[in-house]
Amino acid sequence: MDSTLPQRPGELLGRLRGLPVLVVGDLCLDEYRHGPVRAIAQEAPVACLDEAERVRVPGQAANVAANLAALGARVNVVALLGADEAGGRLRGLLEAVGVNLDGVQESSRPTTEKLKLVATEPDGQHVYHCYRESREPLELAEEARLLRSIEGLLRECAAVVISDYGNGVVGDVLLELIRSSKKPWVADTRNDLGGFHGAGCLKPNRREVELWWRDRGGGEVDFAEKAESCRRELGLGWLCVSRGSRGLELYHAGGRVRLPALCPPHLVSDFTGAGDTVSAALGLALAGGCRPEEAARLASLAAADVVARPGTSTPWPEDDA
Repeated sequence: MDSTLPQRPGELLGRLRGLPVLVVGDLCLDEYRHGPVRAIAQEAPVACLDEAERVRVPGQAANVAANLAALGARVNVVALLGADEAGGRLRGLLEAVGVNLDGVQESSRPTTEKLKLVATEPDGQHVYHCYRESREPLELAEEARLLRSIEGLLRECAAVVISDYGNGVVGDVLLELIRSSKKPWVADTRNDLGGFHGAGCLKPNRREVELWWRDRGGGEVDFAEKAESCRRELGLGWLCVSRGSRGLELYHAGGRVRLPALCPPHLVSDFTGAGDTVSAALGLALAGGCRPEEAARLASLAAADVVARPGTSTPWPEDDA
């Protein structure tokens, strides 16, 4: 790890180590193919990637679970996996880092897969993405099995992290079950923010807050007023807005905290999956009863570490300890 990057918050992570956190959401297997672009294809005006490396890693809610494990949590997952090669591979990747998958149910739909081609020369640019996923609502029988899975695990956890990528796992009945449990919970969603009212922490990006404000007919005000209105109207404990290269903004009852991006621009390799890292860190902080500023600082440090690595990653690998 480059010495110019901020170091891991050892004392805080030591205090949070071993806390049980439940991840609920849409799992994905990410596949990266890296290599230099050597030519433009003769058949079409597209780049030809000369593949040098192929890597498969947990994505979406699976990446949240892997990040929580890397941060020292005891992680359980409630989700669906297809009975296919991708599902088996993803299961193996998560079990290898200590994630408990007793709450993962086999599904008739295929495991979500995302293929990403990345040109290593000249600048690590993503040149092509191909997704294989379902966005249909769950069958009633599948939803019932998920609800049975989550009931027991909710009693055992200290916090819940919801990772909703729109593949059907996170529905209204499941959300109401989590609310009624009174457990602290963090949510990150690609869907309407209004469905996640009452969260301990909601983690949208700036665009998602802007869309929420527009859809409710809000007028021309500065972004801070939009974000604070979102926090109050949805009954959120915290609203943590990710702003990419501009860092994080945390809104809570005590005010607003701005955390600039901690990774120097010249060291940023890839923003992919950084939002999952922020969700994981916030969830662990909620589980440990951290103060809002303390939680946001942990999330900012963890995100700074992963954006310095190519592709989807987890913070502070053991070889950097």
